[in-house]
Amino acid sequence: MVDKTEAIAHWLDKQVLDSSITDGTIWHGLAMSKRTFYRHKPKAMELLYKRSLQRQRQIEAMRLQNMNEALQTGLKSKLERVLILQTEVDACLNDLYESELSIIEKVRLRMAIKEIQGEISKIEGDYAASKLEHAATIQQPFSDAQVDRILEQINGTKPWI
Repeated sequence: MVDKTEAIAHWLDKQVLDSSITDGTIWHGLAMSKRTFYRHKPKAMELLYKRSLQRQRQIEAMRLQNMNEALQTGLKSKLERVLILQTEVDACLNDLYESELSIIEKVRLRMAIKEIQGEISKIEGDYAASKLEHAATIQQPFSDAQVDRILEQINGTKPWI
């Protein structure tokens, strides 16, 4: 027989991914009273949190191992660095879409993906569109010839030398 806390934790994990699962659905599905459910729920939440931390540690350990392997082989080119980072993005996307993760874990994975993609953009020299637009609006200083033409238009005469 499965422990009540364990069973509740299993259902609460599903509840994160499926909004149609309510607390009432859980206690009816487990054939327990409302009071029993709410008595065991805090322990089940703590168990879920511990599992979440354990999963996160495993993911981080795998990432560190991959990065260490890459460093040991000796990164020699920009392309190799981009490929390694893209492999990390692919692994994060795989975890994000194929694993049953809590919302917190999904947010962390999305942030990791964004950071890695930012690093790839830095390596490749790509910049965000907003930064490019800002750079285009910065005016270059006028050359001497342009200053002479402007003064001539304003004064109607050529500037004296």
